[in-house]
Amino acid sequence: MRILRYDGRFESLLTLLPQWERGERIIPDGGGPVAFLGVMERRVEANPIEAAETTRTLRERGGETLFRLLRYAFFSELPGREEALGEFYQAVLRFGREADRHYELPGVVKTVEMAKRTGRDVHRWKGFLRFRLLGDGVFYAPFEPDHNILPFLTAHFRKRLGDQEWMVHDLKRSIAALCREGRVGYARVEAPGWLLRSPSLRDAPDGFYAEEEERFQDLWKGFFRSIAIESRKNLKLQRQFMPKKYQKYLLEKEELPGASPAKGLKRGFEG
Repeated sequence: MRILRYDGRFESLLTLLPQWERGERIIPDGGGPVAFLGVMERRVEANPIEAAETTRTLRERGGETLFRLLRYAFFSELPGREEALGEFYQAVLRFGREADRHYELPGVVKTVEMAKRTGRDVHRWKGFLRFRLLGDGVFYAPFEPDHNILPFLTAHFRKRLGDQEWMVHDLKRSIAALCREGRVGYARVEAPGWLLRSPSLRDAPDGFYAEEEERFQDLWKGFFRSIAIESRKNLKLQRQFMPKKYQKYLLEKEELPGASPAKGLKRGFEG
């Protein structure tokens, strides 16, 4: 058995894909040792030039769509994705833009499925992400996605909120994207315990959120309640389209202290 080790980054995977041969295992750092007789292990370091060449080849032979599909599949972080992507890369070299239709190849089937799962996660969080105004003026959005979708959400919100200062924080992976003056940077940010339990105002320490954030939240919750039709409430259908794992970070799912929607709206407008 032959094993290729790499550091787990996308650039590193692009470096080693042309070197991969069928039957080899690709294991990221932290993937654990492989204790078998006859194992030959080799480490592949990231090479920006080689990674750029692989990217160019994928885009020329498979088009932007298949390159994006491979990228989505990688960021799914699902087990065994590297070998599947190796087979998918070889399919692109052989079949070009038709590679994703060759379902007789297990690696192609798995790559397409992983990309779909990542894509669904991206689509849902584009709608379910909620920003909160922090005390320092930054709009902050915590979330816990199933897959590593922060780069895709960052690109989405950079186009729409490029003139704002904001942070999208993946609490599950302790990684945050911060946008300032249209530029985005990434950093490891550990979340405090209270934030992991609940991001609500009542659990936050004094000064964490801006003073006007409570008014904004009351206004939004009041609007959400005022447009709801009680007689048509269907919680089962609501959970189908909005699973509970997303509701933790939805402002409108938090209780609005005060009762009627009208009160919530009035309080939100008051100076």
